Amino acid sequence: MNSLRKIIAGLILCFAFISAVSFADSLFLPNLNKSVTGTSAAGHNGLDVNLLGGITIGSVNQGSPTTIGNAWPVKPTDGTNIQAFTASGEAKVDLTSFAKGQATMANSFPVVISSDQSVIPASQSGTWNITNVSGTVSLPTGASTEATLSTLSGKVANNYGAASGAVRVASQVGNSIGAADFGAGTTSAQTLRVVLPTDQTAIPASQSGTWNITNVSGTVSLPTGAATSANQTNASQKTQVVDGSGNVISSTLNAMDVNLKTSGLSNLSTNVAQFGGSAVVTGTGVSGGGIPRVTISNDSSLAAHQSTNVDQIGGSTLSFGSKTSANSIPVVIASDQGAIPETVNGNTPLQFVRNDYSITNVTTGAYVQLIASTSGTTNVIEIFDSSGQTLKIAFGAAGFEVDQFIVFPGGNGRITCKIASGTRVSIKALSGTASTGEIDINLHT
Repeated sequence: MNSLRKIIAGLILCFAFISAVSFADSLFLPNLNKSVTGTSAAGHNGLDVNLLGGITIGSVNQGSPTTIGNAWPVKPTDGTNIQAFTASGEAKVDLTSFAKGQATMANSFPVVISSDQSVIPASQSGTWNITNVSGTVSLPTGASTEATLSTLSGKVANNYGAASGAVRVASQVGNSIGAADFGAGTTSAQTLRVVLPTDQTAIPASQSGTWNITNVSGTVSLPTGAATSANQTNASQKTQVVDGSGNVISSTLNAMDVNLKTSGLSNLSTNVAQFGGSAVVTGTGVSGGGIPRVTISNDSSLAAHQSTNVDQIGGSTLSFGSKTSANSIPVVIASDQGAIPETVNGNTPLQFVRNDYSITNVTTGAYVQLIASTSGTTNVIEIFDSSGQTLKIAFGAAGFEVDQFIVFPGGNGRITCKIASGTRVSIKALSGTASTGEIDINLHT
């Protein structure tokens, strides 16, 4: 048996080798110093083999085919993969194409629940109709049974009496007159009485119709802002007055507005005692509270262009001639006022100052003090400058200078400028640093 297997295996290898060899007419075997010829038939190349002495193949006895010892080992394969087995000889199956998840019965594997299966929880979905139940159905704890129902026998009476221990349904509750009243309706002998518990919480009530509250004992809480005895006496209580049509009667300054109808009021005389809350004052006298304001009609004697002699302005007697500012009438010069000639007479020299720019430069970055404090009130100032720069004059304390006017190259000459006594005067360059030349300033009263 083993020899036959070896011969067959050798032939298979020989054929596999020869099938892979391509030759035209013969194959030369150098060890034998001979060529091997081949035969071509039906498009296939064959190798001529001469078996010397022949091959005798006898019968093969497998023995009892149903025993493991006489079984021929085989390896099931699909041509690529070999079937795997467990150690006990069971074939391993991989359900790679098995669809997981819930499916219909037609697409599911049949299974059998084991005899010792534990309780499987079930959640109700939809309506469960339980019919044709056989065996014993366990009732929940405390459920009624036939044994407990039988104790009600004879206790349900329909005469609405007061029998002891009687049990009745709602429609059978009542008294000897009849059944009790249920639902909305008027009170009667059949209306059930109820008592609220002592710890009953507030029951909300919505008003319907008119509530007549009388004979109320105890304390009644008023809503916020409601009129009380205190509010009615301290003027904090407000009352709104309406007419017969529901229109609100308005008021002005705590006085009610009143419209008098013209019908029936002709030649009606009225004595007015007050205007604006003040007693009316009549006759000549000074103005004051209680004196009404009037408007002169356009046809009165005080019409336009009426001649009037003015003897007072602002409560002061009017006088003519030169006066001080405090005793003069303020006026405004017209925008088209022509030049007013000015004559300066008797200007008295007050003080002067000179600055040599080569000694004290004047830059564009800081003010340079010229006069610490003017010795009197200045009305006229005279300026000469030879620095060739444009500068500016400022008044005020150090750090609080206020620019006043520009000094032109060469100076400004004599100009009118009022400077209060005790004023600090300083200078600052505009066009560039003044480092040569000088500036001379004369102050006059």
